[in-house]
Amino acid sequence: MNKLICSILIYSIANLSVLSCGVNEVEIFESNSQESIGNSVISMNEFFRITSIAEELFVEKAKAHQIDLSLDTYWDKPIVNAHTLVLGSSVTISIYGGLVNLTSLSSRGFAVALCHELGHALGGAPYFGDFNNTVEGGADYYSSNDCLKELLPALQLPTLQNVSEEVSMICSQDKDRDTCEGVLTGGLDLMNVLSSLLSNESIALSYKTPDLSVSESTLRSYPSYQCRVDTLLRGYFNISKPACWFNKNDLSNERDNSGVISI
Repeated sequence: MNKLICSILIYSIANLSVLSCGVNEVEIFESNSQESIGNSVISMNEFFRITSIAEELFVEKAKAHQIDLSLDTYWDKPIVNAHTLVLGSSVTISIYGGLVNLTSLSSRGFAVALCHELGHALGGAPYFGDFNNTVEGGADYYSSNDCLKELLPALQLPTLQNVSEEVSMICSQDKDRDTCEGVLTGGLDLMNVLSSLLSNESIALSYKTPDLSVSESTLRSYPSYQCRVDTLLRGYFNISKPACWFNKNDLSNERDNSGVISI
């Protein structure tokens, strides 16, 4: 079975910028494959309900940034993926059904994935290349710092059961405990699903075991899964971005003029 790897590709052709979290020739989840890699917990109706609410909430917010935003859904495509296409001021987020019906991703984990994609359009600096496409770590930070605080309450999901001890303890004093627990539980869920799909190693992810590495420059590619978990935690509590991907002294944080690629 081919290995699925979620990567970032940026192509700049004149005024064309394409940002996609996708696959190449050897990194494809074959579209005709029906092999399940998880027990689906999200129905078709729930898939469309969550994406439509996200679109309703953030289309107007995007307009305030002069961005024409749309979400395209492809329930029948067995592709474990979602990606963001940026063409000038037009942003299209594509979400494939395989992301939820071929995995065990929860509704809250799916919401984190959607907010990550929205973060590429709305997350601000640091950017990829010369275009206003927020880097991976920045998209994660935006998802918990902004997007999920609005999206999760709007979804009105059933009360979260069996909250982990670490999440319960972290959120115990938060003014909106339900949202806090939803964000952190959904974040761990998404990162655990991704790490199981995309890594050859068993990775124990936790909010108690931060990635202590220090990046020499701000990463444009994906941080480690633990670093991404740390970013979600820090984003929710409005703490500075973690050094495992963000270097505050990197002069390119406001604008990277290198141009083309981050993989």
